[in-house]
Amino acid sequence: YFDALGEDDTPMQVRFKEARDQRDTLLDETPAYMAGVDGDTIDNLLDDTKAYLDSVGSQWGLARYIQWLYYQGEQYQTNEWAIAYWVAAGERDQVTNPERTQMVMENPDMVMFYSGLFRGLTDEGQQGFIARYGVNFLSKSLREEFVEPGALTQQSDTELFQSQPLFQ
Repeated sequence: YFDALGEDDTPMQVRFKEARDQRDTLLDETPAYMAGVDGDTIDNLLDDTKAYLDSVGSQWGLARYIQWLYYQGEQYQTNEWAIAYWVAAGERDQVTNPERTQMVMENPDMVMFYSGLFRGLTDEGQQGFIARYGVNFLSKSLREEFVEPGALTQQSDTELFQSQPLFQ
C-alpha cells in the first residue's frame, strides 16, 4: 500500500517521522526522573513494595512505609527510594526529569502525534505548553480533558488578573 504513495513523503509524514525519532530518543535515552533514575525502576520498586505490604496484611500506605524504610539503613537512602517516596506520595512533579519536559516543550509535534507525552508533563509543564503553543497541537481528547473543564487556561497568568470594572 505505502509503495503506491511513491518515494516522496508528504510534509505531514515528514513531521510524523521526526516526531517519532524525537520520541524514541526521549523514551530510550532520557530518564524519567531526576538523578538519572528511569521510570521502570521506580514502577518496579513501587509494585514490589506494594506487593510486600499486601502479602503481610499491612495497613500502612506505600509512601509511609517507604518513609519508614529510609531510617532502617543506608540501603534505603538512595535516589531510587527517595524518588519512589515522592511518587508514592502523589508528588511525581517534584522529581520529574526537567530534561524530558524541555524536550517535549521544544518539540510540539511529539504532543500532536503522541498525546501521552502531554499527560506525562508536570502541571506546570502542561500549562507552559499551552501558554507557548495554544491548543493547536492538542488532540480533541486532550482539549476535552484539560482545557474545556478549565484545568488549564490558554490565557497568560497576567490576563487572569487584569483590572475589571466592578459594575457593568
